[in-house]
Amino acid sequence: MRVSAVSESKSTARTRIMRIVAAFAVVAVLAFAAIALTACNSREEKPVISVDEVTVSVTGVEADEEGYTVYMTFVSVQEEPLAAFAATVVTEDGRKNAFYYYETLTVRISNAEAERVARQVVDAFASEGETPSGDGLKIVYYYDTINKNITSNGVRTVTESGYRHYIVADTATADCEFGLSSTSPDSANWYGLLVGCALAVLIIAAVVTGVAVAAKKGRLWQKETK
Repeated sequence: MRVSAVSESKSTARTRIMRIVAAFAVVAVLAFAAIALTACNSREEKPVISVDEVTVSVTGVEADEEGYTVYMTFVSVQEEPLAAFAATVVTEDGRKNAFYYYETLTVRISNAEAERVARQVVDAFASEGETPSGDGLKIVYYYDTINKNITSNGVRTVTESGYRHYIVADTATADCEFGLSSTSPDSANWYGLLVGCALAVLIIAAVVTGVAVAAKKGRLWQKETK
């Protein structure tokens, strides 16, 4: 009976040790994966808010019963714009802490210049036969992005390709300041934190395994010597 009890204790001990070793292996794999992800994301992060050139481009004109609506954006466009004029960057800032990037950008657009250019575009548009019943003119400044973390001082709407931030120009004022900001995670540091946590768990698992094995061997040795 004593031999049988000892054999059963040994089997139970081996089972527990195998479970601990399996848990140890899982943590090791997680740590390796975290290290690999850190290496993949250790490259320098690119700014989220991208303005290739400070130029306002007229991208479209719409006519309705109230008049014309002219659309303008201050980022580069793929197609040839209907017209373009210069704008001014008021503030541009990029900073980060341990885990996040913070970016801000403010572009100042002259409403008078925008109106002048818009009327030239409208005149050309009207000469092609598109004449609305009203004579109103609305200018819309917009910024398109696929990044939901970007915020602005304008109105944000959801589009088929992402998000649009827009401001309707108040031509009674001299300028329009279009402000954008974004907060994006520093993935390399987040993965680094994951690596640190995984390694900490790995060390704890190793210590627990060692203590468990030593304690089990001690109990088995005591039973065998009785």
